[in-house]
Amino acid sequence: MKKPIIKGLQFIVIVRALLENCKDVEEGISYLEEMPIGTNMNLLLADTNGNAALIETYDGERAVERVNNKSEFIIATNHALFPNISRKENGMLEQSRVRYDLMENNFKSNDFISKNHLLSLTLKEFIVKLSLIC
Repeated sequence: MKKPIIKGLQFIVIVRALLENCKDVEEGISYLEEMPIGTNMNLLLADTNGNAALIETYDGERAVERVNNKSEFIIATNHALFPNISRKENGMLEQSRVRYDLMENNFKSNDFISKNHLLSLTLKEFIVKLSLIC
């Protein structure tokens, strides 16, 4: 993990502030826009109205993708997904790509994902080589 070059709040403080101050995804996104973020992160937000968003930050740059349809999904692991962020990153761990592909393949091929199916995905064993994809 690369140390952030921007001074600001770290992940745990950001999450706590969102939970205490925001009632939905749009409020969360607005709140984050005003926040000094000093961490490189992928942050998934969701609300009870079926809205979701992925916020990526890297060295002071930010990107947001929204989902406003309950039939759509959004996933993230530990690597950058948006072009303006991923071009700044030196590479990704293979395990991050493997986990992302596993989730994407499972979610695209199913109309309904049960809690048990999600649990089985989190418990699924996968093997990766410890290398960096560049």
